[in-house]
Amino acid sequence: MLILNTNRLNIRELTLNDAELIFQYSQEQCIKDELPDEVFDSLDFVKELLSGFIINYKEKSYPLVFAVALKAPDILIGHISLSPIEDNKIEIGYAISELFQRKGYAKEIVRPFSEWVIETLAIKELYAVVKTSNASSCHVLEVAGYTLQSEEHKKSFGATHLVKTYIFR
Repeated sequence: MLILNTNRLNIRELTLNDAELIFQYSQEQCIKDELPDEVFDSLDFVKELLSGFIINYKEKSYPLVFAVALKAPDILIGHISLSPIEDNKIEIGYAISELFQRKGYAKEIVRPFSEWVIETLAIKELYAVVKTSNASSCHVLEVAGYTLQSEEHKKSFGATHLVKTYIFR
């Protein structure tokens, strides 16, 4: 199901047909560096994960993970998601495959998706937590209208990192 579109991209529900590309993208160095919990061991595991996401769409439960795909041809290039974090807050997450980075796709989707979330899902504010070292992602959030809320050391992925927390209202 199509969630929304931009000039070049569609944001849609994931399907089992996306499994192979998701598995391939999970092996990219940028995922290993920034999102190590999204590095998957097997295609079968990805299919199980996608089955869970498909159930979440129907049940309107988290995490909600959507495909980011080129409009023409319809090629999966990444994902954008909503996940619960502490204090009943909702965090946005996104990743674009290395093959498609530096083309402005993340900038093109983050703001319209954030606005869609607030308008459609009645969420009052979205959060984004990003390693300070990920300057590209910090820039995307700032361009999309997110405001820096804090910068602090937090433990994640088995280590302590300096992270920035952004908010979108």
